[in-house]
Amino acid sequence: MKYLFLLIIPIVELVALDLDTFLTKELEIAKVFSKTNLRYLKDGKNIIKTEVTSPKKSFQKISEKIILFHKKQCSSVVSTIGQYENYSNFFDFVNKSEYKNNHIYLKIKFFLLAYEFPINVKIDRLSSAKAYPFTFNTGFLDGLQGILNIKEFNNRCLIHFSMDWEGRYTGMSNFILENFLYTIAKYGMRKMLLITGHGRTY
Repeated sequence: MKYLFLLIIPIVELVALDLDTFLTKELEIAKVFSKTNLRYLKDGKNIIKTEVTSPKKSFQKISEKIILFHKKQCSSVVSTIGQYENYSNFFDFVNKSEYKNNHIYLKIKFFLLAYEFPINVKIDRLSSAKAYPFTFNTGFLDGLQGILNIKEFNNRCLIHFSMDWEGRYTGMSNFILENFLYTIAKYGMRKMLLITGHGRTY
């Protein structure tokens, strides 16, 4: 029994080390590594980082990253969030959702804005754990590019969403635009976690 106990300890430490190494690498890729964020991921909390800057006059630059270590396997998560047509049923700020010819067509009405605006996103249908590049093809963020990276580890699903955009002034100040995008991400993730069985993170 003594030798069995001594054998179990290194195995447990190895599993913990492998998980920490995996999550640390993903946080470093997202450029949001900190010990606090590592703990958040292990605890099932999502991390959102949104930045809006002005690299030059009359221009704005957006960078947003969302990362989460979901409690369920990727097959379960993908089967739900891949239902683009049902986003109007999943999210209360989506008034209309369609998916045609590898494009998601959404109409968004969020409480921070007084008007509804359309979004056209080109992205493949989610089918498995892999990388899904996407682009925005309409609206004030036309030309925005990003990637949704989905990875399986220890029967849990890592979701890493990243998008970047640079263009002419949108009509919203950096502060307002940054808070608008962050708030949509926050509320969207909160709802997504509930409908995919992850549960509340707050």
